Amino acid sequence: MMKKLLVPLLLALICISVVAEPETQLKENQNGTDVKIDGNGDVFVSPLWYHISSDTTAEVIKDDSYKELESVVIPSQIQIAGRVYSVTSIGDNAFSVCLRLTSISIPSSVTSIEDGAFSHCVGLKDIEIPSSVISIGYEAFYDCSGLTHIEIPSSVTNIKKMHLGHVMYCQA
Repeated sequence: MMKKLLVPLLLALICISVVAEPETQLKENQNGTDVKIDGNGDVFVSPLWYHISSDTTAEVIKDDSYKELESVVIPSQIQIAGRVYSVTSIGDNAFSVCLRLTSISIPSSVTSIEDGAFSHCVGLKDIEIPSSVISIGYEAFYDCSGLTHIEIPSSVTNIKKMHLGHVMYCQA
């Protein structure tokens, strides 16, 4: 009798623990903007998602919702529950395959552009990398076929592989 009750009870507990993933929490910043925090601790401050890298820094991370964006201004800092985080990195594949993206503004707080960050952004026409950037990841701008101008400052001391495949008229 005890075994008959124990097996279904254990199965029910396993199902509940698998399904019970932390929900996205919604908080409000002091400036009135909504902030979402997902189960992984990643944070949404419209229109971008961020990974909090340290007590003071954040990285822009990939999200499928970016595919509809045409223009992006990355802020130099974000505020979450009264804490300020400097945006220092554009993460791996953050904007990859954002076909509608035509312009992006990168703040001077950013020091690294990670692997594939803008790969396959065929609508991106012009990008200016701020002099704060010291590292550009592997194929960060691969297949940006609409890109006609990219300016890489002398501050960039680490370029993993700057492959501008399918960029026909790039002036660097």
